[in-house]
Amino acid sequence: MISTYRLDRSVALVTVGVSLVVAAVAVFVAFLLVPLDSAARFIGYVAIVVTVLALLMALRFAFRPPVLLRLDPEGYRSRSRSADGLFTGRWLDVDDVSVSGDVLRLSLTSGGEQQLPLSFVARDRVRLLRDIHDRLNTANGYRRFEG
Repeated sequence: MISTYRLDRSVALVTVGVSLVVAAVAVFVAFLLVPLDSAARFIGYVAIVVTVLALLMALRFAFRPPVLLRLDPEGYRSRSRSADGLFTGRWLDVDDVSVSGDVLRLSLTSGGEQQLPLSFVARDRVRLLRDIHDRLNTANGYRRFEG
C-alpha cells in the first residue's frame, strides 16, 4: 500500500499569495508597456506571459498542493532535498528515526542522515510518524507483542 502526503495547505497558500502578487505586478507592467510603440512593448508581452504563468501556478497550489512524500513497502520518496541529496531511500537502510524540533531525522546505516521539515505536512504529522514507525517495523520483521 502506498501512502501519499501532500504539502500542507498553509504552506501552499503562501505560494499562492506570492504568485498573486507577482501576477499583479506583471499586469501593472503590461498595462504600462503594451500600448507603447517601442521595444518596451515586447517587455509588456513578456509581463502578460508571466501573469498567466503566475496565475496558473496559484491555481495549481490552491486546488491541489503537490505531493511531498510517498511511502511504499520498500521505501520512501520525496521531492524535497536533505543534506545528502534527495530525501529517498529504502526502509532497510534506515538505522534510527528521531524528531527534534519540527524536523524528522532518518539516520542511515551508511552513516548519512536525511531530514524532512514536518511543517510541510503539518496536519498529517502524527499520521506520517505512525506510518513511518509501522513501515520500519514491517520492513525489519517486528510485530507487536500480544500478551
